[in-house]
Amino acid sequence: MKKNMTRWWVILGAVLVVYNVIVFAVPFPKNAVFFVSWLFTLAAIGMQVYVVRTAFYRGEGVKSKFYGWPIARFGVMYLAVQLALGLVFMALGFTLAVPVWLPLVLYIILLGVLAVGLIASDAMRDEIVRQDTALKRDVTCMRTLQSKAASMIQLAHDEQTRKLLEKFAEELRFSD
Repeated sequence: MKKNMTRWWVILGAVLVVYNVIVFAVPFPKNAVFFVSWLFTLAAIGMQVYVVRTAFYRGEGVKSKFYGWPIARFGVMYLAVQLALGLVFMALGFTLAVPVWLPLVLYIILLGVLAVGLIASDAMRDEIVRQDTALKRDVTCMRTLQSKAASMIQLAHDEQTRKLLEKFAEELRFSD
């Protein structure tokens, strides 16, 4: 667990360093669009900490971590789109005067889509885990009933009762 967490920190740190080196090495015009893009992208990188913790380090068991992949995927997709949009708007500063409201509105919409996606994915994971638990409980109950019905057959002394119990046990065996 510690090794995986360390890997995530190293990956996020590398993304942060590479992004900042690119942004400040390329002579982008340092205007309002640049700083809005830079701040939103830094926030997107920072949000990956929350996304990874929610996806893989919340909940018990391997299934919960497996069900966390859609959450992580939303986070990575958001980061990729934010990185791309941020760099595109910074690069547009070389040739166009982009109004600051345009990237700001796009980044806010993107952030809203991420929030909805994260909430929906997390709720879906919780529901799947709940259904798995209920299914295990129901299967255990049915197995107990099947076992008891099968054991009752030997207790029957009357042939007609035995046939009815066998039929009942058979119906329980193939019931869903």
